[in-house]
Amino acid sequence: MSIQPVDRLKHYAFILRNADHEAYKAFMEALEAYNLDAMRNMVQAPPDQVLKMQGRAEQVCDLIFHLNSPKQLPQQKPAAS
Repeated sequence: MSIQPVDRLKHYAFILRNADHEAYKAFMEALEAYNLDAMRNMVQAPPDQVLKMQGRAEQVCDLIFHLNSPKQLPQQKPAAS
């Protein structure tokens, strides 16, 4: 069974949060500020750039969503020989 990229992202967010909760919290706050900036850029974008800016804002929203729900990956079983 292959591990999905989003699950790997959540796993490493889990590790980082547990290793240094304050640094993780500060990073998330910075990412949320970046998200507000991305949304502001979308609203202020010229018509020919709106879809591009919307895509950027959506990507940041998705990233925040996944990083706010960190989880540990299940233990991998050793390969049978």
